[in-house]
Amino acid sequence: IKGLTELAQEDLAPDDAAQSRLQTVVGEAERLERLVAGLLDFARPKQPQIGAFDLAELLSDVQALLQPQLAPSGVTLRVEKDSGPLRMMSDAEGVRQVLLNVLLNAVDASPRDGTILLRAARDAGDGSVSLRVEDAGPGLGGRDPEDFFQPFVTSKARGTGLGLAVSRQIVEQLGGTITLTDIPGGGARCSIRLPAGTALPA
Repeated sequence: IKGLTELAQEDLAPDDAAQSRLQTVVGEAERLERLVAGLLDFARPKQPQIGAFDLAELLSDVQALLQPQLAPSGVTLRVEKDSGPLRMMSDAEGVRQVLLNVLLNAVDASPRDGTILLRAARDAGDGSVSLRVEDAGPGLGGRDPEDFFQPFVTSKARGTGLGLAVSRQIVEQLGGTITLTDIPGGGARCSIRLPAGTALPA
């Protein structure tokens, strides 16, 4: 559907009256793609592919990937991390997916020209790695944080409600935890901790 519609758009003049209707078809096809992908991720979680990687580099990649979503709303993503490499033995693609899911939620919740903080650090006590995402949105609205991890629960008009459910699956497969809390004064915080077994010495 999507491919044939895009071909039809190419055959029409840019100012043709049908372009807007065809673009709606493309947009809805993309929404269905995301929904099916989310359902498959939730129903058939992938086995973690454990390997060594630098979390600092992964954070930079995630920041670059999010720029198309950040730019239109003027939202800024500020990344704070320990200086130098932050080497880990974990599932890089799984961690990337979790961060993208959480950060996209933060972008949607953020006011125009707001700032999102992504902080990564190693716990000096047990060697675990903590990741924290904070936004300046409305927070949890008095709801139980656990509600947001249930499949198909979403406050977004076009969301699937699967992002955090899938993220929890991935984090727990890696032996970690993921929690949501309100920030005093406004906003929400998502805290992710990966255990010492997934961290390599700096």
